Amino acid sequence: MAQKKDYLTGNRGMAYIKKSMTESFGEAVKLIEENQYFKHHGWFQLRYEYLPLRYFILFEGEFNAFHVRILNQDGGFIALNQLTDYGNELLEEDIADAVCKMRERLSSPIAFYKVINDKLYLQTDGIYRRVRKR
Repeated sequence: MAQKKDYLTGNRGMAYIKKSMTESFGEAVKLIEENQYFKHHGWFQLRYEYLPLRYFILFEGEFNAFHVRILNQDGGFIALNQLTDYGNELLEEDIADAVCKMRERLSSPIAFYKVINDKLYLQTDGIYRRVRKR
């Protein structure tokens, strides 16, 4: 029989993400927005600013899972799972692992995506170029 997992839903999930972000990034991140609607499947959202690069880090949780997106100042975006593998269940070990891997990944350049006129663009060498289907 499978062992029951201790999911960090609602306030517990938000609190653990805040703790992990503070421990890992210290003053390099600032929590700038916090939203929750726990009656809707335990939904919450935390928005941080990563001060060294002026990126935004968005954590969103619902049910027993969470997702992380990184956004830049001009509307570019990328999901953390496009940059690295991590477990996304609302468990302490998955949250800590995602925060650690994100910190490592932020130390090197990131290529962001952007949607312009319903078309997808990828940033390369600071310039957005259209992504064409093959």
